[in-house]
Amino acid sequence: MMEILVRNRRIAKSKNCRVKYGNPKDFKTLQVRITHEDKVYTYEIDSEKLSVEKDSIHFYPKVESGKLSIQWDQETADNIKLISKD
Repeated sequence: MMEILVRNRRIAKSKNCRVKYGNPKDFKTLQVRITHEDKVYTYEIDSEKLSVEKDSIHFYPKVESGKLSIQWDQETADNIKLISKD
């Protein structure tokens, strides 16, 4: 089993971004690295909090005055954490 599954996404003009993870039994932690301009926002969620009926999660980026905010889909929002902003 893999410890961390990393997925990278770059924000351009997207309204709805999909992060495909496959089977959550194959890894312990899903790490999503979202790049906007020169910043990388790193989020993590435990695989046990991910649905086995689905293979992906979604987020909705908003850029206002050059600042990025991320809204996660309902099932994900309570369990995913921002761990760094570089």
